[in-house]
Amino acid sequence: MKKVYFRYIYRTVLVSTLIILLSNESSAIPAFARKYKTSCMTCHIAITKRNAFGEAFRRNGYVMPAQNARLIKDQPLKLGAEAWKEVWPDAVWPSDIPGTFPVAAYLQMRMEYNVMPKPQKDRLTFIFPDDLVLVFGGAFGEEVGFFGSWGTEYGLFKFYMRFNDLLGPKHFLNIKVGTFEPGIMDGYPGNQRLTLDYTAVQDYAAAGDWRPRKTRPGLELNGIITHHLQYFAGVAQSQGGTEALTTNNKDFYARLAYKFGGYGLDGDGILLDSMNRNFAIDNSFTVGLYSYFGNSQKSDSNKIEYDNKFSRFGADVRWLIENLDLLGGVIYGTDENPNAGNKKLTSMVYFIEGNYMFYPWLTGVLRFEQVKSKFGDDDADKYFNIIPNITILFRQNVRFSLEGKMNITGDRTVNGKVNIGDNSDPLKWLKLNAFFAF
Repeated sequence: MKKVYFRYIYRTVLVSTLIILLSNESSAIPAFARKYKTSCMTCHIAITKRNAFGEAFRRNGYVMPAQNARLIKDQPLKLGAEAWKEVWPDAVWPSDIPGTFPVAAYLQMRMEYNVMPKPQKDRLTFIFPDDLVLVFGGAFGEEVGFFGSWGTEYGLFKFYMRFNDLLGPKHFLNIKVGTFEPGIMDGYPGNQRLTLDYTAVQDYAAAGDWRPRKTRPGLELNGIITHHLQYFAGVAQSQGGTEALTTNNKDFYARLAYKFGGYGLDGDGILLDSMNRNFAIDNSFTVGLYSYFGNSQKSDSNKIEYDNKFSRFGADVRWLIENLDLLGGVIYGTDENPNAGNKKLTSMVYFIEGNYMFYPWLTGVLRFEQVKSKFGDDDADKYFNIIPNITILFRQNVRFSLEGKMNITGDRTVNGKVNIGDNSDPLKWLKLNAFFAF
């Protein structure tokens, strides 16, 4: 009797602890698991990181890859008969809507230990809760997909529609319209990471405003050719420096990527009902090149508006070898007028990351990244980050991890004078994370 009572108390405390710790941003949708009556591991290595099938599902606009469409269990509601296609344009083209409302939820909370500069005391911070987020996605037939995220902190910060297979062979031409992460980051989308922190390549704001990963309203053309070649070309609304400014400027970007070996980018070669369903193993090598040309509108201390034309050129690689996932990326940028003084800012950022899956429920992550930016001969930013992470799947929809961050500041040259970096306390924080999706 005592053993049973102890076990009950243990489980109650453990589950309660998991729920009140912290979670990070996700695009894992339990609604998809409900629709297809399948486990989270069909699409994920560890929520939110997707395997080959999950990535193909995302790239297909949240439409099941053709060879696996028969596995849909939650049948959609038909809007018109298939025969209507034969009499078009004398009838409205038929479609369907999801049979159940495709929404999921997660609660963001945070507990972190911050190492403060002396003589300040280190801080242990609880933010319970941080943000409640509703995530939704699905498809209207095979031609239209949608995805969105709404949170109490930022409101509707992501929503887009994707119109599939508009021209040529399947997957050749798709159009995405809405507010979304630009396609230049498709080699390593923000919700594909296991760490709480984004990589510096995704998140570094050289001029203090524009970040590569930040969602923007826009229109994007994308497609997949011969299963392994993918392209993106898009136009996005330019950013106001204070986010309150409105601007008529537009940004333009493009990306080209090729995957050597493994499953196709569109899911070619994957059969869910085959004996081999370990889609975490996808031995392959992927390389991508991209560029972004923008014009950010800003304002000075006197509220006088000015434009900062900027450009970014980058590359990313991903090498999958059995249980090892190696990633890397580099981005070079120029900002013509970041501070209203017409003094050019240049920046170079790169990262290298390794993920190793020791067991299906245990993954280790180690990332190294460097940031350098300069105004002419003067250094603006110059530092290294080292981020270790251990992630454990307690259940398929419950993940928790321990993560740290070490920051090493480089020596900076300003006006010909060398300022020695202070690295007396390289450890900046420790975070205990948990993620609960439902």
